[in-house]
Parts: sequence; structure tokens; C-alpha cells
Amino acid sequence: MGDYKLCEEPSNEKKENELEISERIQALREPLSVIQNSAYFLNLKFIKQDEKDKKHFEIIKRELKHALSLIDDLLLK
Repeated sequence: MGDYKLCEEPSNEKKENELEISERIQALREPLSVIQNSAYFLNLKFIKQDEKDKKHFEIIKRELKHALSLIDDLLLK
């Protein structure tokens, strides 16, 4: 018979490590979501913003979207 190597199951240590990483990534997501919601609320509250304020709200929104996207990418790996 030929030498066939069966697919090995990941070790418990590897599974635990992957779970811990996933939990930490998720923990990063939570405060960013709070910041995103707060920025949205402030943007609505201060609807009569000057251009500088609008620019900074847009920067916050863009960077939060980017950070959350990076986190989602990590969770899908």
C-alpha cells in the first residue's frame, strides 16, 4: 500500500488559540461600534455644522468603516 497521510485534526491547543484570537478580535469590534453609534448621534444633533466639523465627522465615519472592515476580514479567516 502507498503511504497516505490522513488529515490531522487541529490540536486542542491550536483550537483554543484560534478561539482566543477570535474573541479578542470581537472585543475590538464592540468599542468601535459604540464609537460609530455615538458619532452618528452627534452628527444628527449638530446638523448645522460648519464645513470643518462636517469634514471631521466624515473622517471618523470613514476610519470606523475601515477599521470594522479589517476586523470583519480577520474574523472570516
